[in-house]
Amino acid sequence: YFHYLLCILQYFSFFIIMIMFSFYQSPIWRHIQEEVYKKPIFDVTLWKNTYWWIMKQMAILWQTKRRSMIHGVRPVSLDKVDSDFQRDLLAWKRDHWKHDLFLQIWCDLPIVSRQTKQDKIPDRLDQSLAFVQRDLLTWYDLRPTTREHMPHATIVLETVWTIDEWKSACSDSGKRMINKWQKAWLTFLIATHEKEWIAYRQVRYATAYDKWFSIIPQEQFLALMHYLTESKQWWLFVAKKWADIVSGSVCVQFEEQMIYLYGATDRAYGDIGAHYWLTMHIRARARDHHF
Repeated sequence: YFHYLLCILQYFSFFIIMIMFSFYQSPIWRHIQEEVYKKPIFDVTLWKNTYWWIMKQMAILWQTKRRSMIHGVRPVSLDKVDSDFQRDLLAWKRDHWKHDLFLQIWCDLPIVSRQTKQDKIPDRLDQSLAFVQRDLLTWYDLRPTTREHMPHATIVLETVWTIDEWKSACSDSGKRMINKWQKAWLTFLIATHEKEWIAYRQVRYATAYDKWFSIIPQEQFLALMHYLTESKQWWLFVAKKWADIVSGSVCVQFEEQMIYLYGATDRAYGDIGAHYWLTMHIRARARDHHF
């Protein structure tokens, strides 16, 4: 089966959108997938562009399930059928008939959020999505789906404000969480030692266990941390309550963007707003370093 994810890129400039999407096909992300995660990487041409794709394998009893995922696919157009793309998909299906293919497709829809006060915007969004889904199914036999590590939306956070300005723009519940962390005596730092990396991964492992999703093994995670340390293009930001890591986020520098990869918060400290506190300080650091 062919599947796709429509990535709804919300109200940001085309330039910022393309930077974020190009990260999914960047050399650093390919190197992480190929050399650190040890995933098979292949090249394919779709919509007149060349992409690399990842193959995941899962053994279920006597069968091996193969899934191929292509991130950051930019179509030439979603307004009309593309015979070249039809041909490329058919060729891929012929050569990899035992695989499921997942495409993360760029789709620019001019919306702010579904929580907007303009009541007609969510309706227009639903209608636009329905038209796109209809066309992708009719023209290319692509069906909507969801997969981990292939987000439905790219979220870009502005970094020019101060923490007080961000707080004033928050909802009432967001302001309550900010008030909580301001009273919780949290400390903000960048974790640079393996002992801290392992402590953060334990927090992420507990979150994954509670929410039923998988994470990479500790050996692979440490290999990722060492690779990123050598590349000098990353940070592991953590929030500490006394000596305990209660929240953390792994971020990678790509061009002029600070891109969030992984994060987790200790659920025992969820009521003190540690994740809000960490996000605010990461944004402040990004602002101070002109990201």
